[in-house]
Amino acid sequence: MLAARAAVRKPALFRRAIDLGCGTGLAATAFASKVDHFIGIDLSPRMIERARATGLYAQLEVAEMVEGLRGGPDASANLVLAADAMVYLSDIAPLLREAKRVLAAGGVLAFTVETHDGDGVTLGEGLRYAHGASYVRSSIGNAGLELSRLEELSARNEDNVPVPGLVVVAGKS
Repeated sequence: MLAARAAVRKPALFRRAIDLGCGTGLAATAFASKVDHFIGIDLSPRMIERARATGLYAQLEVAEMVEGLRGGPDASANLVLAADAMVYLSDIAPLLREAKRVLAAGGVLAFTVETHDGDGVTLGEGLRYAHGASYVRSSIGNAGLELSRLEELSARNEDNVPVPGLVVVAGKS
C-alpha cells in the first residue's frame, strides 16, 4: 500500500482514514502508524466491539459500507480502505461514488476483491462476489477515480489454497 502511495508521490501519512468492513481491526493494525484518525464501519455489532478493543479507532459505526460512507462529509478523508470487504457487494459502483465524494483531493481508495477470469461479476460458492478485472477498471473510471494500481494478489486462502484476487488502488485528483 505504501509503495502505491509512493508511486503517486504522496506522503505516507494519512490524516483521516475510513476502514470499510473493519471487522476486528486488522487493517487499522497494519496502518496504525500511518493514520492520525481512523474511522471504522462494519455491519456487525460484534465486529465493531472487537475493533473497539484494539483502541486504534477514533470512531466506530455499525452500518452497511455504502450507508456508512453516505453519513460522512464531503472531502473528509485522505484514505478509504476496504480490505476483504468488497466481496459482499455485487455492484461496487455506489461504493466507489461515495468513496470519491468523501475523499479529499489527492485522497486514496484501496481495496481488495476476489476475481475470476471472465468479465463482470459472479457469485461464488461461499456467497462472496468475484469481480472481473475489466469490470473493476471500468467501475473506477465511471466513478471519476484514477486507477493507479490493479495487481493480481490473493487476500485470503480457502482450504489452504489462495483465492484469486486483486489489490486495487485508485486516487481522487
